[in-house]
Amino acid sequence: MQFFDYKVSPKPYLKADPEGIGYDPAKVRSFRYQFATYKRMLERAGTPIDSRTKTYIVPLQMENVHKEEDDSWVYDGVKEYSTVWEDLTSSISSPDIQRNLQKFLPFDRKVAVVDAGDVLTEVDKGMKRSFPTYSSETDNSIEGITEALKNHKRKPLENKNSKGKYETYYFGRKIEADTPVELVKKCKEHADSVLNQ
Repeated sequence: MQFFDYKVSPKPYLKADPEGIGYDPAKVRSFRYQFATYKRMLERAGTPIDSRTKTYIVPLQMENVHKEEDDSWVYDGVKEYSTVWEDLTSSISSPDIQRNLQKFLPFDRKVAVVDAGDVLTEVDKGMKRSFPTYSSETDNSIEGITEALKNHKRKPLENKNSKGKYETYYFGRKIEADTPVELVKKCKEHADSVLNQ
């Protein structure tokens, strides 16, 4: 797993800046704590984080930041950065950061042993902690699709588009039909083709 966080500033991103024009060291330290907190939140939610997990800062420097006559701030573009990103992985694992993080966001690092057959169940449990309505199972029966479309906020079984068709997006594809029954049938056919690949 890799995490990238874009940081935008009018100053250049310099780790050791003798002239004092780069990012303040306190700001860089806050990035480390921010990443360490993200990582800890995922661990507490049941997402496995291991030594292969990497965290990167992608600094973007705005060019020619200036104030307009109407007191709004504008910039002309983003300057290309010679190093694409900085790996903060080892620095967020420092004992100081981990000790401070443990004070306000404690986590007992027990290793869970999961049977391969139960992986989907374990993923569902972990995801439902953060997203209570999450489900890895989709009811692709005619009744299940009809119910999902009835409960959709855009009410695709009741409202026609500008071409006089009923439409929805289902499994990443736009589906149109002349009648609500045909719309459900086409959604079922598309879902079956996707799930049977």
